[in-house]
Amino acid sequence: MAKKKYERTRFENFMRFLKFRILHVNDSPKSIAMGVGLGLFIAWAPILGVRMIVALFLAIIVKANKIVSIAVVWVCNPLTYIPMWVAGYMLGKFVFKIFTGSSGDQPESIAHQESSFNLSEFFSRFFELALWKEIGVSLWSEGTELWLGSLIIGLISAVGGYFLTYYFITKHREKNPHRRFQKHL
Repeated sequence: MAKKKYERTRFENFMRFLKFRILHVNDSPKSIAMGVGLGLFIAWAPILGVRMIVALFLAIIVKANKIVSIAVVWVCNPLTYIPMWVAGYMLGKFVFKIFTGSSGDQPESIAHQESSFNLSEFFSRFFELALWKEIGVSLWSEGTELWLGSLIIGLISAVGGYFLTYYFITKHREKNPHRRFQKHL
């Protein structure tokens, strides 16, 4: 079936969204880039349910773009929790092993969690507040490697996201001057 001239692919729609919603935000490149960096950092933190509130609060404190930081936090969503947490956990375990000679886990508690995990129970209780409270308590009390690894990855992605966003916004605005951007260059 031939694609009609006016139809766009998902990638084209995403790039159009990026161009008109991020690059044309009526704010300074520094503020927008700070919002992206802050959002990426918070997205990697293993905190459940309060990411947007934390991002908004920190964006107000550091004078970053609030809307951009809240939008970027959604890099971590229910579909990406597990891959992001596994990556953070693996890095944290590796860093712990380098600096302490052993991982920070208590082997018996991790073995207990692995043996008691039931995927069908997880999905059947997915919308229950009690399940998310249990996960939150577990992440806070026994997730030292996860916290360490996630914060390292979050810091790296935040710094990279800040500089890439700043570069692309300034280049885009130099290439496409517009009156409303003149005060923000």
